[in-house]
Amino acid sequence: MRFIILLFFFLVIPSVHATQGSDVIIVRSDIPYEFAIAQGYSHLTGIPIVITSPDNLSKVDVEILSGYIAEGYRYAVILGGEDAISLDVQRNLDKMGFITNRVAEADRYGTSAAFAGEYYVKSNAAVLVAGQELKNLLLAERLSSYLGIPLLFTKNKSVPPAVLEALVKLRVSKVYVFNNELSDTALKQLHQFKVTPVNVADMRSKNNESTIFYILAVFIGFIAGAGASYKYIGLKDRKGTVSITLLTDDEEKIVRAVEQDGGVITQDKLPKITDFSRPKITRLVSELEKRGIIEKTSKGRTNELKLKKEISQ
Repeated sequence: MRFIILLFFFLVIPSVHATQGSDVIIVRSDIPYEFAIAQGYSHLTGIPIVITSPDNLSKVDVEILSGYIAEGYRYAVILGGEDAISLDVQRNLDKMGFITNRVAEADRYGTSAAFAGEYYVKSNAAVLVAGQELKNLLLAERLSSYLGIPLLFTKNKSVPPAVLEALVKLRVSKVYVFNNELSDTALKQLHQFKVTPVNVADMRSKNNESTIFYILAVFIGFIAGAGASYKYIGLKDRKGTVSITLLTDDEEKIVRAVEQDGGVITQDKLPKITDFSRPKITRLVSELEKRGIIEKTSKGRTNELKLKKEISQ
């Protein structure tokens, strides 16, 4: 059964991508909702979570974070509004040398949607759990972490608009839900947005032969497709060029900015040129660096970006 679940993780959710747009996530210690939002992303990327008092950083927090930033890690995401993590905490992080980004909306529903939209590039699945109660929260965290997909909070009677927008933005086609948490109205909303609810209880069946057959079929198709893709991209890499069709619109905007600056640019110039947030730029640069399109080297408090490949039409 465990083998089947592992296949499910790697093959049924192949379009989940999350790249490192932060170095540490800061959440409050006394309410579990922000931690639940962050945990799946932390598990997927290896980015640690620091749990702190809403009002101040303790001596232990400062010591931990000081050692971390001394090693060059400097992007801190604060999850929640000023009632969750105060401005004093954010100012102290800034003084320590962190570059902070606060992700917060009016409520936990909006905050979960904002975090998913900003820190997950794409995900064909998500976990949807009621935000008014705690009984399924640990199960939701575990599923989010295990599958590497975002956790979103919903109301029982209806799915909040911000959450529906996040599902569309991430191109989510199915959500994992828990028994009796969603009304018929909420389920109808999901269907209207072409999102299929999957009851978590149904996943516990150990004798679903059709599911096994489906997973094996996906596995065969995935291996064949991955081999073809690897061969194609590998040929492009050896030629020192990359087709513009292999870049997203946002990636192309970053690459064009480097091109127009003579092939070398410092990363701190990109927010003004692209109108992208710093975390978004960090994620895009990391992806381009991983694919060998951009070379990134540290330069003071920023990075120098060098275009390594010619962009072909």
